[in-house]
Amino acid sequence: MPDGSVKQGYAISTGEAKPEHKQMSFTFNPLNLFIGRYGFNFEYQPIVHHGLIVTPHYDSASADLGGYKDSFSGFAGELGYRFYTGEKGFNGFFVSPQFLFGAYKSHRSGSTIITTQDQNFTSLGYAIDIGGQGQIGSFVIGGGFGMQYTHISKDLGDLSGTAAIIAGGGWRPRFLLNIGFAF
Repeated sequence: MPDGSVKQGYAISTGEAKPEHKQMSFTFNPLNLFIGRYGFNFEYQPIVHHGLIVTPHYDSASADLGGYKDSFSGFAGELGYRFYTGEKGFNGFFVSPQFLFGAYKSHRSGSTIITTQDQNFTSLGYAIDIGGQGQIGSFVIGGGFGMQYTHISKDLGDLSGTAAIIAGGGWRPRFLLNIGFAF
């Protein structure tokens, strides 16, 4: 019975193999370029459904505030866990709590300031993301959204735009679009 039907309580195999479980993936979120974040995601799945994700990145943004300009730059990262509903590895719906950390430098310059002012500051926080991801062979594509909360070690004033995302504390939305490959 080559059709995979059951005879006397025993399943007969059709010869189809289970999908291969890829254990590592390397992805990139192109949406991050719009906020001055340059990095990638590396994920390791020791067993199906459960992944550990590391996201190192370099951030750079600026804000014009009246007669001066603030620029912010530094290195940051995220460390998290991801649970997938799919069987192939990096596929299916997912939920992902993350721990966020960063070390930055603020540089203030402008016509109303006699000397430039530099400050170092740190950012710590957490996030939760939900979304979906597909894996076709080794190609991975997915998307989702989430919320993050960050605490900044220094009060840098009222920032707007991309500077508020990188150097502003509090609650912020997150948008995911991951493209890459699994191996």
